[in-house]
Amino acid sequence: MKIGELARKTGLAVSTIRFYEEFGLLPPAARGPNGYRQYSGDALERLDRVRAGQRLGLSLETMRGLFSYSGECSRQKTLIEFDARLREVEALLASLLAQRDELRRLRTQLATGSQGCRPPTCMPADAHRQEEPGAACAT
Repeated sequence: MKIGELARKTGLAVSTIRFYEEFGLLPPAARGPNGYRQYSGDALERLDRVRAGQRLGLSLETMRGLFSYSGECSRQKTLIEFDARLREVEALLASLLAQRDELRRLRTQLATGSQGCRPPTCMPADAHRQEEPGAACAT
C-alpha cells in the first residue's frame, strides 16, 4: 500500500510515517517503479504497536531498541523495559496521590476558613525559600 493509504488506516500523518521510517521504527519501504513508497501489512501492524507503546508511555527510542531484538532476547528486553516503565508510572502515581491529598487538605482549610487561611497565604511555600515580609496580599 502507498503511504497515503497507510496514513488513512493508521490515522497518522504522512510526515509522521516518514519520520518513523527514518528513525528506524519501520523498516525502509520498498519503492515502486515510480519511486513511491510501498508498504506491506507488516508496516500497519508495526505502526499499531508503536501507537500502543506511546499510549503506555514508552519512548520512541525504547521502541526502536525493542524492535531491533528478536526471539527470546526480545522477550527479556521487553520485560526489562516494561518493568522500568512500571516503576516510572508507580512513582508518578504516588506523586499524583500526594498532590491530590495536599490539594484536598488545603481546599478544606480554605473552605472552612480555619487557621486564618486566605489566598495566597494558604498556598504552601517552597521549603527552601523564606517568604519576604509583605509578600502576601493585604486584603
